[in-house]
Amino acid sequence: MLPSKYLVFDFGGTLADYENLPMAWADYYPTAFEYVSRDFNITFSQTVISQATEILKSYNARFYPRKTEISDTTVFESVNSALKIPAAPKQIAQSFYKFFQEKLVVYEETKYVLQELKQRGCKIGVLSDLPTGMPHESFLEDLAKIGFEFDLSCVKSSMSVGFRKPEPNSIFEIARKFDCSPSQICFIGDEEKDVQTIKTAGGYAILINRKNHPQNFGEDLCISSLKELL
Repeated sequence: MLPSKYLVFDFGGTLADYENLPMAWADYYPTAFEYVSRDFNITFSQTVISQATEILKSYNARFYPRKTEISDTTVFESVNSALKIPAAPKQIAQSFYKFFQEKLVVYEETKYVLQELKQRGCKIGVLSDLPTGMPHESFLEDLAKIGFEFDLSCVKSSMSVGFRKPEPNSIFEIARKFDCSPSQICFIGDEEKDVQTIKTAGGYAILINRKNHPQNFGEDLCISSLKELL
């Protein structure tokens, strides 16, 4: 039985995933810039795409870990120094991430498990670190594809809060929305930083290990499917 009714879920690798993409997406940046080219009807040279790619890679938290988040506006203002598109940085970012969003696949059991947990009286939140420069609005579009009605006041991303895992600030914010102590929260995620985040906040860590790889990050419970939460 779960030790608490206050549940917070990671997104990528937990509720859904971006099919056939590695954790660091840098190899696919040039392809995503083709979407930007199409949307703004501008042809980029390979030199410009290479420059924009290198700028974006320089912000990638998978390569250069950081505790605080860098806003989508700051990232894509910098990227646009190479692209030189007469548009707002957020518009460019949203266009760029369309390529990745098209690859989103929601795990088969996700919607059913969330609905069942809600029926059983659980409060549900979401906390996700976003890819470099992805707007929070794009993340919410992906979250909506699950088909579950989330309380958006309990949905946090690194972009909306300004901190990346394992900083526990987002857990504290969600706890205030839940009106509970951070120690009462169960966090379900698929990475070591998910475990570290909730442990730092004093809560309960559930690692979802869908491929049953031999690993232990100090979690309190390990599952291979969300159905095990029921």
